[in-house]
Amino acid sequence: MPVNVSIFIHDQLGFSAAGIAIVPQASSTVVVFDESIGIGTMTTNVVQGLTAEFIAEFRDLTGEPSIPSGAAVTLTYPSGTSSIVQTLPMVQLQPYRFVATWYSAVSNLGLVPWSISVSSVSSGPQIQGTIRVIAP
Repeated sequence: MPVNVSIFIHDQLGFSAAGIAIVPQASSTVVVFDESIGIGTMTTNVVQGLTAEFIAEFRDLTGEPSIPSGAAVTLTYPSGTSSIVQTLPMVQLQPYRFVATWYSAVSNLGLVPWSISVSSVSSGPQIQGTIRVIAP
């Protein structure tokens, strides 16, 4: 199942009653991969303490929007002298958009591999990438 993914990076300001993110002017959106135009990036920098919001739009094999039965983001981040694996369920916010939020303060500085999986597809992650947690 093809997927388009963006990572929206912002501080912890919360959401409006309508579920719309309230974010500062310094926020940024990074297109990680866009199946429709074939572009992507390998590593996204996130300043430690900011939030990385994963937004995924799933497509079927014909390119039409598709709603999976479930989706999740799995991250492996450095913490102390070990690595922590955290799986975050993705919540459907709009008909074809799913979101999961990760707060980077839990991680040491360094690389955080991530992947997005769909529960209805057993062939492994649909897309994967890396976040680099950097110093404030």
